[in-house]
Amino acid sequence: MDFDKLYIKIKNYPSQWKQKEVETWLAVAELQEFQFKFISNQIDGAILMNLEEDDLINIGINEKSEKFPNLLQWIKQGLKDYSYYLKEKLNQEYTIQGTNEIDLSLTRNQRSSLISSYNYEKTIQKVVTFYEDEGTKTQIDKYKYVNGKQEGNSIGLILIQYSEPPKQYNFLNQEITIGRSYDNTIVQSEDYVSRYHCKITWNSNNQNYCLQDLGSTSGTYILLIYPILLQEQFILQMGSAQYRVEKLDIQGIKCSVQMKIVEGNRLGFTFCFELIKNQNCLIFGRNQQLFAEDPNLSNIHAQFQYTDDGLIIEDQGSRNGTWLRLSVPQQISEQIKLINGRKFRLGYEKVFECIVDQV
Repeated sequence: MDFDKLYIKIKNYPSQWKQKEVETWLAVAELQEFQFKFISNQIDGAILMNLEEDDLINIGINEKSEKFPNLLQWIKQGLKDYSYYLKEKLNQEYTIQGTNEIDLSLTRNQRSSLISSYNYEKTIQKVVTFYEDEGTKTQIDKYKYVNGKQEGNSIGLILIQYSEPPKQYNFLNQEITIGRSYDNTIVQSEDYVSRYHCKITWNSNNQNYCLQDLGSTSGTYILLIYPILLQEQFILQMGSAQYRVEKLDIQGIKCSVQMKIVEGNRLGFTFCFELIKNQNCLIFGRNQQLFAEDPNLSNIHAQFQYTDDGLIIEDQGSRNGTWLRLSVPQQISEQIKLINGRKFRLGYEKVFECIVDQV
């Protein structure tokens, strides 16, 4: 198995391969005769890693082929071995500047960034449609009617709840509470949702809707797509774990950071890294050996960078996103402005999207 040759072509873990990368792997491994079956059955990396011998036969691959044993060997062991090989190679490509607590890797090759001095808004891509069963596209009702009557020259709020089927709630200039108790505006029955989990208030002075956690146990989170400035005690969810910024020590051009895992695997583990202003950054993700086993963390998930403005985190287009928890458990949070397209989550899976517009 020529891992060096494969590495030149593909630098992603097999479980993350798309169909094109699976085709490239077959070509490098000289298994091109199986490409048609893999393409026609839409085999990507996630499926590939779980294939068994019977599965190969079921999709029409001839088990009597001379190269069938080689294909089977790759799937049973080779792809796992390549994952370990890739982990080592990626670590070697970064300039290691660890502490005695960790072996996190820093790089001077900063990725393209959205960072600008005026653009630290915590927001997400705008989505104006949602999908029901079987991919049927449903247009969101606009603001002609809110709470049963037609309005004009006001700011309306629509909340889209991602559920089966999706739900839509329309509001106009009012306070909204979400929680498990029956007297909330939106009732959520799951045990991990607090009785009074969060609320949305309307500020008539600045014409904004604002979200606030009410001291819930499982938390309220917003999804980040633009860079944000980090402060001590901020809690980030990346992959399966939550990371709290324990300490920020800024001394001139150096910024020393201490973070602690407060939920998820390796609970209580603390790691540190040091950044030089505008010179290096930390690419955080499964490319780091410490976190390579988290299946919900992207290979390159987020970037930490120290600039003139402070310590910044920026999501790098990760599969599951980077989420900011509004407050620690049992503590009321500050209010966060809701803008068009903002997504927020209650606890582990209740996701809402906000549509804010003039009625």
